[in-house]
Amino acid sequence: GVHVVRITRSKTDQVGAGVDVHLGASSGSGVRIGRIIGRHLERARSGGAEPSAPLFTRGPQWGPGSEAWRKEGFTRRLRALLGEMQRALPQIAGRVPDYASHSLRRGGATAAAEGGASGEQIKAHGRWRSEAVSAYILPSAAAKARIVGCM
Repeated sequence: GVHVVRITRSKTDQVGAGVDVHLGASSGSGVRIGRIIGRHLERARSGGAEPSAPLFTRGPQWGPGSEAWRKEGFTRRLRALLGEMQRALPQIAGRVPDYASHSLRRGGATAAAEGGASGEQIKAHGRWRSEAVSAYILPSAAAKARIVGCM
């Protein structure tokens, strides 16, 4: 399945036109994105969140007037979710304290490239307008091994 997350405003959307971002239920690495989002929503709704509330809302008030978290709060919640996921799936590598909001962009761009998406497709999906996207696409261990094999 696919999860759709509405981003109402971002660095690249200062006027707040908004955009829907489509996320797969799981990634090629086995990370169950849908499960992570589901856990978060379950916890939010048990705390009184309404379906129309932002995905990441700060404070105990989850009503329609809830305010979306700023970057620091989002990063703390992201790390908490990733920590829960890592405890449930210990085979997932990485140090949770090293993750931040851009880790999601980097991981998504890298996974898309490894899955065969073109640079232009990744750029469009991630709303990049420049070649800055290339800094987000990291070579996989297999790609690095192929390069070493050419030396």
